[in-house]
Order: sequence, then structure tokens, then C-alpha cells
Amino acid sequence: MRAAQQKLSQDGFYSGKVDGNMNQGTRSAIRQYQKANNLQETGRLDRETAQKMGLATGNGNGNWKNESPLEQLGKGVAEGAKTPENNNNNNPHRNH
Repeated sequence: MRAAQQKLSQDGFYSGKVDGNMNQGTRSAIRQYQKANNLQETGRLDRETAQKMGLATGNGNGNWKNESPLEQLGKGVAEGAKTPENNNNNNPHRNH
């Protein structure tokens, strides 16, 4: 996300803090970039937008999820919450 913010800033679409956080200013800048480049205006850093920006895409094996990094992070956190260590049914310290 930081690289996207830097690119958006260099191209004049983003004037906020380059901190790697997806925020309203970043979403707005992405939409403006998408509109200016005839891309679908989603406000998300999807594969097509990232490629147009010249940013590396994918996870190293050629796969790309058509989700924003924030959505990917949210899913990772949700999946992490389902690990046996975090599952109350498997917690030996659980109060009955």
C-alpha cells in the first residue's frame, strides 16, 4: 500500500501521508487514478490497477486475489481467529 501511495503522490492523485494505511484519502486517490486511466472505479488496489501503476502483483506464484490489501488482511485475521490455539473448544484453560 505504501508503494501505491507513493505512486499516487508522484502522479498528483494523493497528497496525504505515505504510511501504508488504506484510508479515505487513499481510496479517493485510487478512484481518481482509475478514472484517469479508464479502469473500473472501485477505490481498491485491485490487480488491474496495481499493474497499471507498475507495482508488483501476485503472491510470487502468479496468483492474485482480486481483493484490496485491507480485505486480504481482514481475511487473514479472520482465518487466524479460527486456529486451534484460539478456538475455545480446544482451550484447556477455558472456564466451564
